Amino acid sequence: MANVPNMRRSQQMMRLPVDDVTAQLILHDGDRSEIVLFVSPSEDIVRVLTAREPFLPVVRAGKVVLVARAAIAALGLPCVTTIYGRDDLPFENQAVMVRLRSGHTIEGDLRWTALAGSKRTADCLNADESYVEVHAGGTTYYVMKSHIAFVEERGC
Repeated sequence: MANVPNMRRSQQMMRLPVDDVTAQLILHDGDRSEIVLFVSPSEDIVRVLTAREPFLPVVRAGKVVLVARAAIAALGLPCVTTIYGRDDLPFENQAVMVRLRSGHTIEGDLRWTALAGSKRTADCLNADESYVEVHAGGTTYYVMKSHIAFVEERGC
């Protein structure tokens, strides 16, 4: 690299095979922005959010920036239409309003596969995963539990 004077370090990651995924980023302080994630074709989007590495490279306002994963309160991605089959596991659905610690709110539906005896919203929120999925219109928000102040059930 010594022979390439104008090459930025972050350009090295651009050489890996990735898909560019447009997303909405909500940070711990409520700052919202449109970003582009670099996702390997074989990688699960949740792994991008919950990886152990402390920083996530994204494109924000046309520049490559490294966002601290600990600062990410939620990541909104376009929904993928799912057609449920007869052999799929049943799932629970609960309309909610999620208030983040920043004061920002996300309204939509929590959906989770409920085992016997775990059909309550509290069971979904207290599950082992570090995030919950909130389906809002055409967007699925992956909301980090550590950034949630409270969840209000709607239409009970």
